[in-house]
Amino acid sequence: MPGIPGWDGRPLCLQGLLHSSAVSSYLSYPQLHQPLPGSPLFKASAPALAVSHGSRRAAAAPLTPASSALREGSLPLAMASPGQFIFWSIISVIIILAGAIAFIIGFGISGRHSITVTTLTSAGNLGEDGILSCTFEPDIKLSDIVIQWLKEGVMGLVHEFKEGKDDLSDQDEMFRGRTAVFSDQVIVGNASLRLKNVQLTDAGTYKCYIITSKGKGNANLEYKTGAFSIPEMNVDYNASSESLRCEAPRWFPQPTVIWASQVDQGANFSEVSNTSFELNSENVTMKVVSVLYNVTINNTYSCMIENDIAKATGDIKVTESQESAELFHHKI
Repeated sequence: MPGIPGWDGRPLCLQGLLHSSAVSSYLSYPQLHQPLPGSPLFKASAPALAVSHGSRRAAAAPLTPASSALREGSLPLAMASPGQFIFWSIISVIIILAGAIAFIIGFGISGRHSITVTTLTSAGNLGEDGILSCTFEPDIKLSDIVIQWLKEGVMGLVHEFKEGKDDLSDQDEMFRGRTAVFSDQVIVGNASLRLKNVQLTDAGTYKCYIITSKGKGNANLEYKTGAFSIPEMNVDYNASSESLRCEAPRWFPQPTVIWASQVDQGANFSEVSNTSFELNSENVTMKVVSVLYNVTINNTYSCMIENDIAKATGDIKVTESQESAELFHHKI
């Protein structure tokens, strides 16, 4: 109608429909329908602009991990397919089983290193055969038993026994032809070593190392070398008074001699005895002679010879008829 602002000559009902259509179209496609300022749609579409702008701000917000994963084509864990879930479950089970197996194997291997090996400290008598004592838990599988004797400071082996026999290919030169094990007793746990013609240089720290089907183990042994012998006791008829003579042919290092009496226990006989040492022909060992004076009848006397290697004692009983009964015993 003439005089009505904004009327373009079309019927009012049609114009209203056009306005409604424009607003609806704008709400659906905000980027394509931006109303011009001053147009009849500008005010009517203002709420739509607010909605549209709000939607655009929401669309421009940072992507969440889930939406990013969806855009990149990957699936979050919660949306994994059944096949993927089964696959990763199997992998987890395999890892757990592998760890359990490794633990069991490790425990089993550690259990193999627990057999008991025992040695006894002993002394070697110069020029004679000596025994280095070593025992271990018996094993019925002789072919699985390995015995190795080693000496501190020596490059090669002292002795080796394996596969039921001696193996001396790595034996040190200083022990060539001088060692042996008791091969018939290895099966019952005897790994002792026989050392022939003991020398001063044989002294030192030895290791007895054992391997069997049950496991392995080792023990050290301190081996001392020297010379010692059992004393002989006699009545000295050449003395001016009743005397006893205690004599031992070879000792090294130089020992001490102590006299004792069964009747006069605790008595000190050093003032009524005399001890001498005579070097033997090899210039190493020495002969020991000790004489005890002023002995009494019906009494038993003891002569004890001792150094840091061994101790030996001889006993004698003096009777009225001057007949003597001699008792010897040797203690290392």
